Amino acid sequence: MARATQNKPAASGKDAGPTAPGIRVRSFGPLFHRAGRQFTSESLDILLADLTEEQLAAIEGEARLSSQRIDMPLGGAEHNSDDLSTGGE
Repeated sequence: MARATQNKPAASGKDAGPTAPGIRVRSFGPLFHRAGRQFTSESLDILLADLTEEQLAAIEGEARLSSQRIDMPLGGAEHNSDDLSTGGE
């Protein structure tokens, strides 16, 4: 079963702006497909609003993926979590 924890903020600082619930996902291997998406060993942040309930259940229930619920800043849907620290897209 995938690892999941409580919501954690994805952005730092007081003026991070509005957020929306999301999930941070990475594969334990170099490449893995689940729920119609491709995952690598680099973290990928996805807004929960962009997933169906079935996709979310498939991702969180997959043992070959690591997933963590997060609060994502609005204004960017899917992106590599490294982008949050550099301000990139």
